[in-house]
Amino acid sequence: MVKLLRESDRWALLCSLTLAAILALNGQKMHESVMQIVNKQQKITDNLRRWLASYKALQPIDIEWTKQLKSSVSLDLLATYRIIAPEAAGLTGNADLMLVDKIDRIKQAGTEPGASAVTVVTAGKPGFVVTAPTWHDLINGLAVLAARRDIQFQAVTIEASRDNEAPTAIIHGLAIVLRDEEAKK
Repeated sequence: MVKLLRESDRWALLCSLTLAAILALNGQKMHESVMQIVNKQQKITDNLRRWLASYKALQPIDIEWTKQLKSSVSLDLLATYRIIAPEAAGLTGNADLMLVDKIDRIKQAGTEPGASAVTVVTAGKPGFVVTAPTWHDLINGLAVLAARRDIQFQAVTIEASRDNEAPTAIIHGLAIVLRDEEAKK
């Protein structure tokens, strides 16, 4: 009788068949694992594409932000008063008595967009005092300030004055929003 396979060849064949069986049984699991990794990578790529599209869509807002908000670099009290510009709204304030009450970082949706709210007051008063020639001018001027996107305030107290005094309002929590920028060297 002729031997078809040597002893070592039998072991090699047996090991090969065993390995083929293991690979066949685990091949499906490996395929599923690879597909899960591919799906996760696809989701990450899709999220990155959405984020990039959102970022590019916000670039015009960044340009508008730069145009609308004045820079906080090298501002003094007089420059801050001029940015508030109560006269442009038909109101009169006293730049000599204006003080900075506090400076708060602006936070929106858990992020800091790079701006600060500079809250100002008139010395000796609980807020920023403005006057106008008439009651109508005072109300309209306050409405103009309230409509500005770079100005925030909490409340307004209107003081009734004597007949010969100008109508007066105290703006509580008046803050001008300024862009944070480093001085260019």
